Amino acid sequence: SYSMGIDNGKGLKAIYANLKDSLPTLRNSPFYKNKEAFYLSYTKKISPELSAGVFTELSRNISDMEPFNKIAEIHLTWDPVKNLRLQNRIKTQRGQNGGRFEVIHKVKDVTFRSRFEVVNTSEGSGFLSYASFRYSKDYIVEGRLVLYETENWDSRIYAYENDLPGKFTIKQFSGSGRRFYILLGEKILPVKLYLKWGVDFKENASHIVGIAFSI
Repeated sequence: SYSMGIDNGKGLKAIYANLKDSLPTLRNSPFYKNKEAFYLSYTKKISPELSAGVFTELSRNISDMEPFNKIAEIHLTWDPVKNLRLQNRIKTQRGQNGGRFEVIHKVKDVTFRSRFEVVNTSEGSGFLSYASFRYSKDYIVEGRLVLYETENWDSRIYAYENDLPGKFTIKQFSGSGRRFYILLGEKILPVKLYLKWGVDFKENASHIVGIAFSI
């Protein structure tokens, strides 16, 4: 197994990876075994407030007979005023197209983030919208409300969530529903304490509570 890449220091990056099935990898490795993949990205700062980027990925199981799965993305990031950022992404891959718009606003130690995302596939379409806030200084207080509606599993939408220390969470949203969670933590005491409470509303409400501490 091997990988190689280039970075010209001016926004152009490329990686080629060829990973055999026998390669031992970390559980949360972004690379998949028995995969051949090529990544290419280019980012350009158009003005002090505006930057744009393109990204493409070709990947497949290691087999000369299997076609490559193709992904292409276009990103735009605009900082019209201090502490306000607007982000837009258009993405296409085999059988699926989608767009995402985000607004991120920071006021001192509080960050507000909102997102609206749509996806369209050959089997159905859907959307997801959320609003969240995060306070982080001596304490952590984060909350998010998610609304989503998709026609089926093929049109599901993914969203990353901050979670308890040592846990990495990307939620998959399909069907029709709502989700709310709150994350609390403190960074003052020698023993750091964290609490997360999440509620999913679909046919019925389901609650998940997690507690963590670190020394």
